[in-house]
Parts: sequence; C-alpha cells; structure tokens
Amino acid sequence: MERDTVPHAEIVIAPLATPWFSGSFLFSIKNVTMNPQSSGTIMLTSSDPTDSPICDPAFLTHPFDQVTIVRNIRRLLSFVKVSGIAKLIDKSILAPKNDSDEDIMEFVKQTANSTWHMCCTAKMGKLDDPTACVDFDFRVKGMKKLRVVDLSVTPFVPNCHTVSVAYWLGELAAEKISNEYNLNE
Repeated sequence: MERDTVPHAEIVIAPLATPWFSGSFLFSIKNVTMNPQSSGTIMLTSSDPTDSPICDPAFLTHPFDQVTIVRNIRRLLSFVKVSGIAKLIDKSILAPKNDSDEDIMEFVKQTANSTWHMCCTAKMGKLDDPTACVDFDFRVKGMKKLRVVDLSVTPFVPNCHTVSVAYWLGELAAEKISNEYNLNE
C-alpha cells in the first residue's frame, strides 16, 4: 500500500572530487530505493565454507519495484529541472535519454547497483512458518547451540538505514541471551 508518510526512496546528493575541472562543480544525484519487494536467492556451490555462494538479488523482478524506481527517477529528473540546482547544471553526464518509462528502465538496467546492505536471508519467524530460519530468540530452527544475530534475520528490508536495525538486533539478542543465562547478576 502506498502512503504519503512511507518513503519509497532516499535522494542522495553528493559532490564529486574534480581537481581536473577548474572552476567546475560536479555532483551526483542518486536514487536509493527503499522497501523493495523483489526477492532473490542464495545457493551454496559446495560443502566447502571457503567457496563463495551464488547470490542472485533478483533486482527489479517485482512489478512494485519497477513502478517505484521509474517514479523515483522521474522525480529526480523533475527536481533537477525546477529546483535552484537547474541554473548550476551545464550538462548531465549520466542520465536517462528522457523521462519516458522505457528510457528510464533502460537507464536503470544499465546503471543500477546495490548499496550492499544485505538482509533477509535467514528470516526470523514463528516456529510453524516454513520460510523462517530462526525463532524469536535468534535460534536456528532444527539446530542446537546456534544463533544468528545480524540483518539476515529481518523478514523484510527495513525502510531505513539498516545499521540502526543491526544495532537494535544486537542489543535485543544480548538482552535475551543475558536473561536466559542469568548474566545480568
């Protein structure tokens, strides 16, 4: 559901170091999509823990993500045209050809990347949830003496900077484990 109070993107405006352009100012404007709905996969390649897994984030496979990113990029293009920034811009170096859905999606497919805030690969949930890997005490289902306490346990991508959620999960797990083993005394 779309609501005015739930952001779907963060706009990041950052200056770029440009010692070779005297008198010029370069900056980037980026769209960081929040709460994506696409869901990827991680597969082991062998039983050797040093072998890298195959990670497929399945970017933009959910229709919501496709609509959202087109709208967000269109907002950025509009912002650059009507804001006080417009008078500072001589030319765009990397941007869609125009603001059509097709050109924006083509641009996104060629340039999009991840912020590498990985999460949701070991979902926390109820014991009877077949998609959950850990319970609410961070214990891995079906295993003894193994817990997972990191962003992989979030059941969906948090709509914020994920480090705050990582800190909160760490504090929550520490409290639960301290209480379980009477470490607070």
